[in-house]
Amino acid sequence: LSPRGKLVYQGLEGLAMSNQLIGTAIQATKDSSDGLENSESIVLSESIWRCAQNAKQVKQLKKTAMDLPQLCQWLEGDELQQVFPIKEAVSESKTTADASTESTPLLGALRMSHGCRVIHVPSYLQGLWLSCQQKAIQLNQSSQEDNQCGIHVHVEWKPLDSVNIQQELNEYGTVVLSSGASIFQTYLKRSQSDTDSQDQQHIFPVQLVRGQSIEFTSLTKPANSVAIQDAFLCGKYVSPLPPLIDEKHKEPRCRVLVGATHEFKSQATPQEEVEASLKGTTEFMVPRLWDESRYVVDRFTEGYRVQSQRGKFGRLPLIGKLDDAAADGMTNNLLEHKNLWIYTGLSSRGILYHALFARRLVDAAWDNDEASMMEKFPELTWWKP
Repeated sequence: LSPRGKLVYQGLEGLAMSNQLIGTAIQATKDSSDGLENSESIVLSESIWRCAQNAKQVKQLKKTAMDLPQLCQWLEGDELQQVFPIKEAVSESKTTADASTESTPLLGALRMSHGCRVIHVPSYLQGLWLSCQQKAIQLNQSSQEDNQCGIHVHVEWKPLDSVNIQQELNEYGTVVLSSGASIFQTYLKRSQSDTDSQDQQHIFPVQLVRGQSIEFTSLTKPANSVAIQDAFLCGKYVSPLPPLIDEKHKEPRCRVLVGATHEFKSQATPQEEVEASLKGTTEFMVPRLWDESRYVVDRFTEGYRVQSQRGKFGRLPLIGKLDDAAADGMTNNLLEHKNLWIYTGLSSRGILYHALFARRLVDAAWDNDEASMMEKFPELTWWKP
């Protein structure tokens, strides 16, 4: 759903296909030597809350709940307080000024469930990789049993040598660039002579947007008054992380991620400003998180998202085959590969869209037939020259 509560382009289709892959990753993790315990860290919550910040949003999100009762429900502010205690007694360590945000009225929130989930992406990706390895073993065993000589599936994680990358990639019949911002920071850039602006060196209609987030850890055992078990959206996000267990603290402690900034300047925003900004937009939802007697800031994280241009269907990814037209003025001869594809620019909808568009890309690349994909889904041509 968009911030206004509208279904995004092919949102339900994307949700269904992503949940299929999530199920695959969970099963692969269960079947691995690490077993059930690690599989439980993939899905951290089955609920996501979008909190209304003004009367207009209340009206919009109420309508969403009426239009999509199979996906979400609306809770008024007093009902919300009964589900989880957002409003709490002010601790003695707080002043009246510190507690001002806790008196902010709760207007209500949209609870998204029935397939809407909070995913721990590192655990999820590890599960998908395990599934690839397990699938290769199954296919090779099946090939041997059927006496199909010459068929062998090999799965390997291989870091590329940046110096000899062209030679290494030429060993493969098909190459897909899908490593996010690093594609544009390293390979797909214009020659320095072709541009006077460092910010415009990449040749595609995207922006590289810096994002900074903060990771918190609870100082005590995650009792009901401390634990944050669901995710909250309000322009920014508050999301649980897998609990921390170490030798010093025998009991697991709650961990939470808050983010992220949207930064377009070359210099990163100072951490003090990042913390103040994120606190200002999220404290009304989870004041306990900003209570220094309960949580401590562990670290700041920083990364880049590839943000595509907004169009009729919102922000769609860059997906398809890279041709000679896109190679003009490149700093790298990577595009000399005979069968090179790209898949990036999912921005903040990576979990929602990754499986849906990957399926289309795989079908097209397998048959080396981009034209059929673009004919069936013409909206995906938006980035083509």
